[in-house]
Amino acid sequence: MSGSESVYVLEALRKIAFFIQQPPPLSPENFIPDRMREITNIYPQKAAYVGNEGLEALIRKGIGGAQRQCFTSVRGVTLIFMLIFAFGHGCGNDPLYPWIANTLKGDSAPTPEAKATLLEKNALIWLDHVLANYEKGKPA
Repeated sequence: MSGSESVYVLEALRKIAFFIQQPPPLSPENFIPDRMREITNIYPQKAAYVGNEGLEALIRKGIGGAQRQCFTSVRGVTLIFMLIFAFGHGCGNDPLYPWIANTLKGDSAPTPEAKATLLEKNALIWLDHVLANYEKGKPA
């Protein structure tokens, strides 16, 4: 599922970074089918492995996580399930990704949507760092 030398994972991380930087039009209509299609485009190997039921469950988990954070925008909700898809269902408390928990639990953003924006920024910083190190031949 990750490919030789993690080629599929790295390509998916590049696509996630691009998606965060330049998201397609995000609408609440057809939210789940649209997000399933985007996930399948980002990481088709993982999407095939997880299957449609798993993808839908992932999206619903992301919706629940976004609601707990009081994220109301489609973009904020989409960000949460993209993080879950990329880093796992426990990523909000995973010590491998402390920036996620620190952002979500911190008080550096005055509103939930400002927190979503900060989380998005931190995700891009992490993705850029990992991808740049990979390009240099260093372990991520």
